[in-house]
Amino acid sequence: LEFVDGRSDLAPQVAILMEASVPRLAKEVETAKAAQEALSGLAKSATENLAESLVARERLRRAPHAELLSALSVGLSEPSMRIWGLQLAADRGLREAVPAAIDSLSSEDEALRAAAISALVALRDPSGVSALIKEVDFNSYEELAVTMEAISAIGGDDAIEFLEFVASGHSDDELRARAKESLERLRKRSAP
Repeated sequence: LEFVDGRSDLAPQVAILMEASVPRLAKEVETAKAAQEALSGLAKSATENLAESLVARERLRRAPHAELLSALSVGLSEPSMRIWGLQLAADRGLREAVPAAIDSLSSEDEALRAAAISALVALRDPSGVSALIKEVDFNSYEELAVTMEAISAIGGDDAIEFLEFVASGHSDDELRARAKESLERLRKRSAP
């Protein structure tokens, strides 16, 4: 505080710097408080979502086969829950889950597609082979390699026909060689 003309009987005048800093400081405190409240809200929301997800996963894990299959066919639109459902169905050996796995092959979510392929391999249902063939991108080396491995693990006449096609007609030498190897493994496994 400064006194004008050095006389103490005059009312004090607030220094300009102090006057400017008090509102600025108050505004920063207010902003920090709002940020902390927002962060607390986000943390609470994330915790609630995690808890709900864990409960839903546990319910699905404990669900009877029919309930799990029903959830796969009509529900479980969220990719991580669908992945979980496909894994459970594969672990339980539920071949009735093959249609749900086939539907998931067309998803844009890579993890969901991978889970669908894993489920089809685990369940070893030959009807999955034609779906895998239909969805494969022949121009993608990695995708075609994964599909050939899955198809050779599943087996069946369609698998043999597809692997013969790739082994004899694909433009990439390495993919042709991999198809021949997969075909040999498949034939050895199917031989009496």
